[in-house]
Amino acid sequence: LRLGLNVIALAATLAIAQAEAPPPRTALVIGNADYSFAPLRNPINDADAVAKSLEEAGFNVILAKNAGHAELEKAIGQLGQELKSKGGVGLFYFSGHGAQIEGENYLIPAGSEIADFDDVKTKSLTGSEIVDAMSAAKNDLNIIILDACRNNPIDPNGSKGLSRIDSSSSLFVSFATSPGAVALDGSGNNSPYTKYLAASIAVPNLNIEETFKRVRLAVNKVTEGRQTPWDSSSLTEDFRFSGASVAGPKPAA
Repeated sequence: LRLGLNVIALAATLAIAQAEAPPPRTALVIGNADYSFAPLRNPINDADAVAKSLEEAGFNVILAKNAGHAELEKAIGQLGQELKSKGGVGLFYFSGHGAQIEGENYLIPAGSEIADFDDVKTKSLTGSEIVDAMSAAKNDLNIIILDACRNNPIDPNGSKGLSRIDSSSSLFVSFATSPGAVALDGSGNNSPYTKYLAASIAVPNLNIEETFKRVRLAVNKVTEGRQTPWDSSSLTEDFRFSGASVAGPKPAA
């Protein structure tokens, strides 16, 4: 009888622990700096900083640096498969050159393969591809973070910055600056946006809105109002990067 009670107690304890365990967290972090048309100073450092903060926050991180077109496509496919098989929370982060063409956002691959806007449109990863790959996984919650709003030297007279991404269900999107505006690469080891993002992820018990508000206030202040990060959200669940109080959406029964 005592053995039976012990088994029941152990089973109950395991069930409670499983119910309270945070859902899986998977992130794809990309830093592209090696551009033939306009190399950037900080995206590799940015990717390393964000990857470290996310790993400390419990994310399994897929890290890609100076990724070409094929590697970008492979990486987003891997992220989608991971989210589809594991569920939980998905995150995509990109630091590098981005361009807006006819309302679509393009994240430009590293290397010498991009020479003009036709190349951008045919060889870049689009915002729609990212959203589609993550949404198709039907996981709990997705986060897209784009520090890719630098001025586009391929067409300096064209559209500046990136266009907004309309949020699908359970999607949080953060841009380094407001739609149509240009973000700064920064003179230190990181862009202003990523510097404060990496630090804010580590602050315990902030919900996701508080985390990115903290980033927005810091970047706006340090750039003297020249750059204001912008967010869009359709989340219906609470989420915290760090801290034990709320780790993410509750897993399905």
